[in-house]
Amino acid sequence: MKRAADDVESLVLPECGHYPVEEAPEAMLSTLTAFLAPYRDRRTTADTTRGSEA
Repeated sequence: MKRAADDVESLVLPECGHYPVEEAPEAMLSTLTAFLAPYRDRRTTADTTRGSEA
């Protein structure tokens, strides 16, 4: 995957097979939350900035 994109992140969930959402839901949720946090923070900032301009 890193051949196609230079910003690829990977994570191995120990003792987890093909269904991480079912096999390790807490680990999957915390991993996705951390991964998506910068995008959520950017959106929140943009929404706040846009709202103050109106």
